[in-house]
Amino acid sequence: MEAKIYFAVKVLSALFIFYHLWVFLFCRKIYGLWDKLHNWARIARVRLWKYRKKRMADKAKRERRKKIYGKDLPTDKPKPIQTETHKKVEESPPVDDDPNEVMGKSNIIYYEDINAARTIPTHSLELKQVELPVDKDVNPDDVEDNFEPQKGLTEEDMQELMEPEGIMPDPDFDTSMTYEEMNNMVDVLSSDTHSDENGLRAAQTIFHKLPGTELLRLIENELADQQKIDRLLFDYLDEFGRPLPESKRRERKIKDFNIKKYV
Repeated sequence: MEAKIYFAVKVLSALFIFYHLWVFLFCRKIYGLWDKLHNWARIARVRLWKYRKKRMADKAKRERRKKIYGKDLPTDKPKPIQTETHKKVEESPPVDDDPNEVMGKSNIIYYEDINAARTIPTHSLELKQVELPVDKDVNPDDVEDNFEPQKGLTEEDMQELMEPEGIMPDPDFDTSMTYEEMNNMVDVLSSDTHSDENGLRAAQTIFHKLPGTELLRLIENELADQQKIDRLLFDYLDEFGRPLPESKRRERKIKDFNIKKYV
């Protein structure tokens, strides 16, 4: 029973594989490959036919000439006659007939190392040890031998040295404000209509970078009044200087809408 089950499984597997192989070979996707193979076969057949036709024509031409002249003409080119060349005999070097010479002796010449020759002295002489004279007038108790090396700088001294030198910044003016922020703030305060993005940038610049400065007082006197600046901050920022979401902006604008202006 088990053998029959195994045989049936093998047969079904073989049929499944052959079915997918048949679908792969004769599907539409592979038609291009069959067309290419067919074209290559036609090209090979035409070339073989031309080669056979040429051989048949040459054979007929040789037969006609044979009938006319009575013998077969050579078709191949005659081979060139090879001339014998005398090889030069290599001459061996002359051998010294010295009876005292040892066979297999190697003649090796050793050269001294240049770097080693520079370091090793050619003539080394021992120096005599001479004691230095001692001043008899100096008392050995007067000589201080408790010398200590000078300590390095402390952390406070290092911080003082690392501090940059120059003009101290003005506390009334924030140097981090760029020209783009200043131009945007001036455009928003001087015009009646502006985009929400520019208004938010101008409000952030005024709230974070110009509180209580002379530049803000100059802008209030020349470009806008205090009420317009407060209105700009009220529309776009909360009491902590964070930008308001769009829903709260719309609520504030709706509350501030006065219908009497349009009646």
